[in-house]
Amino acid sequence: MNFYKKKYSENIIDISLEEISNNPLETSKKLISFCGLKWSEKIFSNFDKSNFLISTASNIQIRSRIKKYDYNQYTPYLGLLENFKKKYNWLN
Repeated sequence: MNFYKKKYSENIIDISLEEISNNPLETSKKLISFCGLKWSEKIFSNFDKSNFLISTASNIQIRSRIKKYDYNQYTPYLGLLENFKKKYNWLN
């Protein structure tokens, strides 16, 4: 990605999960502006409508509001990986 960021810096925008979940309004305005589109409040109000044609496992998630991501939600399951850490170096 660094190569493309250097070569096409004016065409690439970085938005972190933390940035969008902590400040969805300002971050989405930044993204819409970057794409050369006009901002509208309807962008947020239309996400909870059921008129999207989505047929993936995330079809319910895409219709829900942006919520703050919990980085610790998988902490209780880390113990399950202990047996595999010895076998797979990339887990460490």
